[in-house]
Amino acid sequence: MSGATNIEWFKDNNLISGSNTNSLDITSGGLYKVVATNSFGCKSEYATTVTSIKLPSVELGNNIDKCAGDDPVILNVGMDTSYNYRWTKNGLSIPSNDSGILMVSSSGLYGVEVINSSGCKNRDSVIVNFNSFPVVSLIDKVVFCENSKYTLAASISGSANIKWFKNNIPINAATSEVLEISTAGTYEVSATNEFGCTSMAETAATTLKSPVVKLGNNQIKCEGETVNLNAGNDGTKYQWFKDGSLVTDATQNIITINESGNYKVVVTNSELCKSEDTIRIDFFSRPKIEDFPSEINTCQGSPFSLIAKVTNFQSLQWYFNNSIIGGSISPNLPVFNSGNYGIEATNIAGCKTRKDTRVEVRSLPVLDLGPDVVSCQNMPVVLFAGTEGILYNWARDGQPIFNTENNLPVLTTGTYQVSVTNSFNCTATDEKKVSFSTGPTVTLNGDVAICEGTNHFITITTNAVNPEIKWFKNAELIPDEIGSSLNVTLQGTYEAWVKGGSPACTTIKSVNITVNPRPALNLGNERKLCDPPVFPVLNAGQTNVSFVWSLDGNQISTQQTVTADKSGIYSVKVKNNFGCERTEQVKILISTYPSLIIDTSYVLCEGSDLIVNAVTNGTKYQWRRNDILIPSAINKTLVITQAGKYTMISSNDADCRTEASFNVVSRPRPVLELGADTTLCPGAVKLLNAGIQNSYVWSDGSTTPTINVSAGIPATAITKKYAVTVFNEFGCSNKDSIFITLIPIIKATIMADNTAICKGISVQLTASGGQIYKWSETGGSNTLSNTSQATTKATPTKTTIYTVEVSNNLCSSNKDTKSIEIKVYDDSAVSAGRDTCIIAGRSLKLKASGGKKYQWDNIDLISGSSDIAEPIVSPIKETTFNVVITDTNGCNYDASVKICIKAADVKQISIITPNNDGKNDELIFPGLTDFPNNNLKIYNRWGNIVFEAIGYQVTGILFNGERNGERLPADTYYYVLTYDNKIIKSALTLLWD
Repeated sequence: MSGATNIEWFKDNNLISGSNTNSLDITSGGLYKVVATNSFGCKSEYATTVTSIKLPSVELGNNIDKCAGDDPVILNVGMDTSYNYRWTKNGLSIPSNDSGILMVSSSGLYGVEVINSSGCKNRDSVIVNFNSFPVVSLIDKVVFCENSKYTLAASISGSANIKWFKNNIPINAATSEVLEISTAGTYEVSATNEFGCTSMAETAATTLKSPVVKLGNNQIKCEGETVNLNAGNDGTKYQWFKDGSLVTDATQNIITINESGNYKVVVTNSELCKSEDTIRIDFFSRPKIEDFPSEINTCQGSPFSLIAKVTNFQSLQWYFNNSIIGGSISPNLPVFNSGNYGIEATNIAGCKTRKDTRVEVRSLPVLDLGPDVVSCQNMPVVLFAGTEGILYNWARDGQPIFNTENNLPVLTTGTYQVSVTNSFNCTATDEKKVSFSTGPTVTLNGDVAICEGTNHFITITTNAVNPEIKWFKNAELIPDEIGSSLNVTLQGTYEAWVKGGSPACTTIKSVNITVNPRPALNLGNERKLCDPPVFPVLNAGQTNVSFVWSLDGNQISTQQTVTADKSGIYSVKVKNNFGCERTEQVKILISTYPSLIIDTSYVLCEGSDLIVNAVTNGTKYQWRRNDILIPSAINKTLVITQAGKYTMISSNDADCRTEASFNVVSRPRPVLELGADTTLCPGAVKLLNAGIQNSYVWSDGSTTPTINVSAGIPATAITKKYAVTVFNEFGCSNKDSIFITLIPIIKATIMADNTAICKGISVQLTASGGQIYKWSETGGSNTLSNTSQATTKATPTKTTIYTVEVSNNLCSSNKDTKSIEIKVYDDSAVSAGRDTCIIAGRSLKLKASGGKKYQWDNIDLISGSSDIAEPIVSPIKETTFNVVITDTNGCNYDASVKICIKAADVKQISIITPNNDGKNDELIFPGLTDFPNNNLKIYNRWGNIVFEAIGYQVTGILFNGERNGERLPADTYYYVLTYDNKIIKSALTLLWD
């Protein structure tokens, strides 16, 4: 924008803050306007409307990991039929899919680009992986002795998480590839990789019986006693050990012990399984305690403990007056009361020793100096130390005071201590802090001289909290003044009495206030002067010492006087010898007589007004007619309606006046009549005549007495105004005009509030272009509410064409016709899905189709959203699910689907007899056909698989006791049946006869 010194941008007529450059970045639609201003204040502006088109919404979510064999992944970004969808896999286009839904069954990077009708694009991508299962294997069979341990090692590849189970129960904290086991059972290991894919393997562990060995609990004995240890009768071989060394001569199940030590026995049975047990045997002597003094004295409150010197003990117990002291089991015993004390020591063998003494606890003197105290200065505090002492020692702040009495007068701030000793040589101490206050700190804001007529605040600064304040002037109390500041205007000595603290002491401070007079000054009244021969002199007074003159706020002089030779407000600020200030001002208006230019004569045409404009620089105006004042005439311009002599007086703000006079003569105006307003049909012509005049000016620029108006063939109704101004020989004018409406060619139009509707819905048809309407329709179904008005309502049951003939009542040959087709949608593509059944306790995905939106009932049986085509439902009894389906055309249809319930149990089978008698010839599980995704494995007693099938009873053959066409031996087999995340493990008896 060239020449602009200031640029402003607006959005929706609101100023955009900070936008002052030639360009503007925008992020949303709206009405944008720029206003540019040059250095002369001239402005230009430009506005434009910006429409913001919303990007399509695209969200594929986070990357997806699935296991090999899982159901396909559904990528869904919506089904807006106005959008175009372009899918890619690993960067390559998927041309067979142009909808918003993609079924994915293989790994890859999938992307989608969505394009709306305006060409705006948005895209997203997601990685989908179908991951392999881990490989897991275990040894087939494990045998070990009871009470021993066996380490199971699983061979696992591709695993991130390992879990072990025993008899289908998880083993806590078992998460490595090896598991140490000690009991029989079925052990399983599951391996789950980082993608949640899980594989399992299992083995059966059995144990051999081990000997039962129980030596009992550890024993404690006194010296000279013996202990017999018995290892039981389950063994065929016994080995005894003492402190880890073999006792060579001990080979029987019983051994006699008389020495301290750790004893172990190892017992072996006929299965060569071993068991062992250990026991600790200790032989102890009696404990020893040194003697106490017969009597011990201590002072009350002084820490004192009885300390026993004890050896060769396992536990201690103290007694007070022969009663057990609970919890006192250490050699040290704190003592607080007088009485008989004893200690008993017991070793691990239960041998005991006891010693006793007498303890006397003497009382301390009673002493209490009381709480800390604060007193006003010169008011002594007396400290009293009681009467129970025989010796008193005083100190202040840790320094001794020569005073042996039980009382002490105090006049000095400090912390006072006293020690009191009684006749039992027991001492009590106490201390008390004594402080003396001189009253709160108080400062005033000092002596000051103020100018007459001004206010001054005396302010108190004090450390007192919520002080009591009194003010005095010249030693007299000022009533009702109790605040921390005092507003003064008069001279005098002011005192502030501040009382506060604890105790409440008073501090007095004073300040002197001097009041000086203001300067004398008078500039006089406002003056107005017209072309004065001499300008006035303004004087600020001889008694003042400084002067600052200004004119309309601009400083002009620092002298005592100034000459007022310009118009404006003269102001002066003066100071006297006390430094007091005063400001006065006066308005001076100096002006010349205004100029005035006006013609001396004018012509007033009959029936019209004459406007006379005076050219003058005056600011106030008066008009007179025939020397009589016209009251309402106060502007430069005068509207004249009568002939006569007129005078104009112009004056300025200083009331300086100039006047001029002129004559007005009246003349007749021309006669003119164009006729009444009219209309013209297409192709018609009309002559307009202004009569005989001196001159003519038509609104189309013509200057002839007459003009022709041609209607032509307009597309829309047009009303035109034709005007003419005529002049006579006196220059007087007259005007007239006529409105001519041109009737347009009829152009029929039809508008419908919808051209495609759902069956049973009405649509409003509105015709325009004329005044008379005749409707008709194809098929003669009579679906219109009326056939003779501009607006009618149609309710077609199938696609129908409606036609209207439009005319008016002005021009008979002026008419037109128009047709419109109303399309009717049907519900042939809408379905809630087929009726079906599910297993009790399971969920089912409903499959409605043909719609864009769905709303199901029975929402308490739906997991997740109830407004999707395929919700997950979990009915507990036969249920009909109803859905309202909205198709892509916005039509709503009702549909329903019935879900029945089948039993969820699979019966366990324990025997088959394949003897061709038609009963139990094959292994058949009732109810298994409801779970086609099952897995069956049958093992012999050595853990070998003899039969395996996926989808048993659904695909393939049934187990009939044969393997590869040969009979299996009659025996007990074991099978594992997995279905619907459940496992049945059972023995299966095979009988041929």
